[in-house]
Amino acid sequence: MKTLLILGTGGQAKAVWDAANSQYDRVIFLSNETVGSSFCGCPAFFSADIDPVDLDVHFDEAIVAIGNNKLRWELTKRLTKQGYALATVIHPTAYVSPGASVALGSCVLANASVNASASIGPACVINTGAVVDRDCVLRNAVSVSPKAALGGGVKVGSFAWICIGACVSHELHIGAGSIVAAGAAVIADVPSDVLVAGVPAEIKKRLPPSDPYGSARA
Repeated sequence: MKTLLILGTGGQAKAVWDAANSQYDRVIFLSNETVGSSFCGCPAFFSADIDPVDLDVHFDEAIVAIGNNKLRWELTKRLTKQGYALATVIHPTAYVSPGASVALGSCVLANASVNASASIGPACVINTGAVVDRDCVLRNAVSVSPKAALGGGVKVGSFAWICIGACVSHELHIGAGSIVAAGAAVIADVPSDVLVAGVPAEIKKRLPPSDPYGSARA
């Protein structure tokens, strides 16, 4: 019996659980929130710092299912350092090209597409109905929200967030830590740590550095 541990008990955890059901015989949850003894009909356990080291339950692989990109990355690194095997979760209705790569700790959710020669880094989320076209490169802990679309050859820096329904034209670069607002249409490169919005997208404000030491930037 193959068991998956999901860290988190929020909306992202529900989506990952839905995707994982066809890959695993059993799913268990670990959270720092009090949700009772079960979540989505599966066993749920409490840990103040979401650390499985004291969890007296067997599991084969683990994945962090938390929407915050930076926290998801930090917890994924912790799992790796502690020697746990990371999962890659792909919903049965998603399309991942045989020529694409999806790193450990990432998920591709229902009806999403990851096309030829695309490269998805660790701890990324490709959400419901999102499109990552050919030759895209996503670095660490990137989120691509439902119905967002990345044209061919787009490069996305670590911790960036492409919000719901946003579109990014071919061959552009989205800097690390930046947010592309819902419904935005990006037709020019976006620097690191900014919020862009509108059609066409424009910089609306500067954001605090997402990774001041540059350890996960693109």
